[in-house]
Amino acid sequence: MNGSSPRHAGSEATRLLCAGSYLSPVFRRQVVDELVRHEERTVAPSLGVDVLSVLAHALRARRQEVMAAVALLVVWIGFFATAGSKKLDWVELPVPGFVLEHLWAPWYALVCLGMLLARYVSGLPVDRYMGAPLLDGFRKLRFIRKVWAVVLTLVFWALNAGYWIAALFAWRSTPAVVLFPLLIGFVVWVHRARVTLALRSALAAETFRLRQVGGRAVQLPDSERYFRLQRLIASEQHASGAVYNPQLPFVGAGVPHQPWSLALELQRKRDEGADEATIPVQGAAGDTVLTPRNIIDLIRPRLESLRESASRTGRDRLKDLEIEEFVYLPPGAARGDAAVFGREQIRQHIDASVDEGAEARRHFLRVRIGAWDEQVVVTIFVRVHTQGRMLVLEVAPHVLGPIKDAFMEVDAVAARSGRVRDLPRTVLRALLLGPSTSVAARDWPSDVVRAFFAAPSVSAATGISALRTGLMVFRTWLTEPESAMPGAPVKSVREMGSAPVSSLFQEMDVSRYIKTVQDRIASGVRDALEQSGYRTDRFEQQIVNVGDGGLFIRHMAGGTALGQVTGGAVATGERGRADNTSNRAGMR
Repeated sequence: MNGSSPRHAGSEATRLLCAGSYLSPVFRRQVVDELVRHEERTVAPSLGVDVLSVLAHALRARRQEVMAAVALLVVWIGFFATAGSKKLDWVELPVPGFVLEHLWAPWYALVCLGMLLARYVSGLPVDRYMGAPLLDGFRKLRFIRKVWAVVLTLVFWALNAGYWIAALFAWRSTPAVVLFPLLIGFVVWVHRARVTLALRSALAAETFRLRQVGGRAVQLPDSERYFRLQRLIASEQHASGAVYNPQLPFVGAGVPHQPWSLALELQRKRDEGADEATIPVQGAAGDTVLTPRNIIDLIRPRLESLRESASRTGRDRLKDLEIEEFVYLPPGAARGDAAVFGREQIRQHIDASVDEGAEARRHFLRVRIGAWDEQVVVTIFVRVHTQGRMLVLEVAPHVLGPIKDAFMEVDAVAARSGRVRDLPRTVLRALLLGPSTSVAARDWPSDVVRAFFAAPSVSAATGISALRTGLMVFRTWLTEPESAMPGAPVKSVREMGSAPVSSLFQEMDVSRYIKTVQDRIASGVRDALEQSGYRTDRFEQQIVNVGDGGLFIRHMAGGTALGQVTGGAVATGERGRADNTSNRAGMR
């Protein structure tokens, strides 16, 4: 399944999302669920990332986890078979009056399940590479959760310690009581080592870019399903058109950032002193018709000049500003239908919809700035509509936040030396931190010891995760998503991997980009009005950029505007109206 490298295949955002497939089982399941189990849905526009690479790594990470789960299952079957083959001897511990008769495998199984439950209640991750909390609701209990977490942790660590004390007295007569728990820890360590190797060899920053560009990236499995998915995703994720969900119209673009619209009555210069009733309707005989195409063709050169000036004067991200016409199509057509989604067909949709004001196809001029190594993406959608003697301008900025901090641990893994340093302190650190140790530990002894202590909770979590994977595969086979009713995307891989907040520096950059682009949009509309013989003074009076990135609306006789000035909107004039949209949109 080789081919040319997709757009943004080597971006930093793509690399971190690929790493997230290994570091977050929840994110991995979300990616596979959206792109494979819901094959009937088209892919949301991938801004600054390559979804195919993320899916390939997610499937690879899932396959490694399933292999580890199968190995653990074999070990557990051997443990129960050995422990259940005969009634074990009485084990006398060196504690007065303490005599215990038991079965070893059920005891250790209870330890594993109990330690897993203790970590779920505590809200801590089971392991960076395997498993995930299933009982997130416990996090809302706060004090009660903390108390129960401590109690359960102490109880089951004591039960685990009791097991190993008993096992040390019985290992000569029954070696299996020590051998099989060590084998469980060995399987966990091998899986951790394989994942660490993948993170260090394939997802280190420079290595990842070279592999992506050189055609040596991780590929999807060789099967008919994945051949079909590769073809569909490759043609959809960076296309100039997409199917939209009416409830989620801009899925994939991020969070709305103060969208606004403006409606302006068109009046010709020659009619400045005339009565309103005598103003001719646009398009009357002898008039120069002002169309959305005229306005867009004047906005675009101003944005291009902004990009060129930024590339000449510095390294500002505006030099990489992307401008293209984009069309949103209503759902209904089968995915992959060349008569609808072909490149030439999309171009025809764009040309035909630019002058439409309908509720089905929607034409936009899409302006995109990828900043902070594509971790902060600003996308501004511009829609122009003229009808009768009215001009409607709609501007909808959207922002994609940075990748989750947890995914950035791939750099800590890649930086590991692998050498043995200060062995006693390294082993003691692993003993104390146990399963919650960060993957940034620098020495292999800590990996071995940590895997041994993490084995009880991790083995149980891996089994649960593998069962969920098996259920997902079965449901995919049962529902036949390739034959389901076509649908629009409801989730975006990029959005699923985004953090809910951004830094102040990033927000300042976002504000600067949006203000700059909106200024060029306003100048393009003003010039279009000027060249078509319409008055521009009303337009200039209505839009004044202010320091907080909002819109000050004034002198609105004959016009309507939506905007924000420090959380509000102001309008004046006989028929002016301003609505506050601060509660409906904004950055998270």
